[in-house]
Amino acid sequence: MTVGLESFPPRDRHRERSALTRAVLLAACRSFMKAGEFRPPMQACCLRAARSMQTGYQIFRTVEAFHLEAADDPPTLDAIVERVVGDERAALPAETLCRLVRAVVTGRG
Repeated sequence: MTVGLESFPPRDRHRERSALTRAVLLAACRSFMKAGEFRPPMQACCLRAARSMQTGYQIFRTVEAFHLEAADDPPTLDAIVERVVGDERAALPAETLCRLVRAVVTGRG
């Protein structure tokens, strides 16, 4: 009787670290956004996530892309909408709310 060894593909540790870094940076940005700071500086998010600014820019390329990805999270989007329009949210279509959040986090109307 022969016993075969089960083979597993090698782990891509670099890809795993990049995914983790992306996640902690987004979590930091989302925490600022949920607290009412809709365009937090990359430096503040990197500090909170204990990552370098260089790493933040390598992953997201621009602060705008970073903010848009962070806001593309249903709980974060809801928090922004609640802070900006409050009770009026029920009167606005979802598409309008998404455009509003986009304008708020990019600073462009």
